[in-house]
Amino acid sequence: MGGCQESADNLIDRGINKANLQPVILKIAKSESCYPQQLVSYCHQYAIARKLALPSIVIPLDLVKSDRHLALVMADEGYISLSKYWRGVNLSLADFFPLALKIVAVVRQLQRHHTEHRQLNLDHVLINPDRDRIKITDFNQAVSFFPTTKKVK
Repeated sequence: MGGCQESADNLIDRGINKANLQPVILKIAKSESCYPQQLVSYCHQYAIARKLALPSIVIPLDLVKSDRHLALVMADEGYISLSKYWRGVNLSLADFFPLALKIVAVVRQLQRHHTEHRQLNLDHVLINPDRDRIKITDFNQAVSFFPTTKKVK
């Protein structure tokens, strides 16, 4: 993710877990006034990602509540968003297509687990260029669905 990012509702930053000294990423609700909405959104994101538990998605470690703020705690494995990655890299087609195929593979994996992300964009696709891996994050608008069964006549 790389440093601090800010959106209308959230602040995303890196930190260190004091209990085990491991690097973490914190997604913190900025406003106290939208606490109930953020609580629902963060709980939904936490539940969906924990239920999936796939190696290709960012799985939250904890959901921490305080008097005024809410934070989603995730392991920091050195990934950065594709939007930040592409700003610093001149990507050739030979490099782009394997990357695109990895993203498609993750989306297909989500489909096999009956989940649709519904907000997939360059900020929610993370890359670790050193390890050549892709992960998907931010499941606050994701939906799980049940496959339809065909009736036999």
